Amino acid sequence: MAGQPPYSRITFTKVQGNVVRYFQQGPRFVMQDGAVTRVLANNLRYLSFSLPRTDDLTIVSVELTLEEAVDIMQKKALHMASEKVRIMN
Repeated sequence: MAGQPPYSRITFTKVQGNVVRYFQQGPRFVMQDGAVTRVLANNLRYLSFSLPRTDDLTIVSVELTLEEAVDIMQKKALHMASEKVRIMN
């Protein structure tokens, strides 16, 4: 998406035909299922989706970093290590 980091959006089309998107929108982690949009997290610092294996497109690697202000001029970040997720419908 324009103005967002590269690889910060992924789109799926379910067997039933509806489209589901997960993406970064500024500091928010958003899920959009058809016309319904939900914010999953408000303190997102970094989000990245990638395909770790070109021979198996059912596995997606997800990297996620959340950040929260803890004091004046200080922030604490939690990086969720790269996790491989199997896509199932």
